[in-house]
Amino acid sequence: MERALILVGKYNNIESYQLLIKCDYIYHDYNGSMDRSGFFEELSNAFVRKIEENSPLEVGVYNGLRINPETGHNEKISKLEEGLIKIFSQQVCSKLENRRRVMTIPITSRSEMN
Repeated sequence: MERALILVGKYNNIESYQLLIKCDYIYHDYNGSMDRSGFFEELSNAFVRKIEENSPLEVGVYNGLRINPETGHNEKISKLEEGLIKIFSQQVCSKLENRRRVMTIPITSRSEMN
């Protein structure tokens, strides 16, 4: 089964949210300028549309990593609060569950596993 990764984290006081499927990704940053619930609603809709375009997927969340849009390289960044991740991932999953079967799995970094 293919896997979609939601990459989240914080850099320069900006929250990073990215969805990676195969070699394709979309990203949005949150800087606090709009209501968080409205941002999560719009972002979850964008992520769900992208996930639905692909074959059945497992959806995982990785906290503390982003793809730098300028270089295309992975960067370790500060982690987001677990509560924010839980709220957002539940929003994505509930929308997907209404449309198709989806499995979500937490992803931990290698440094956390050692």
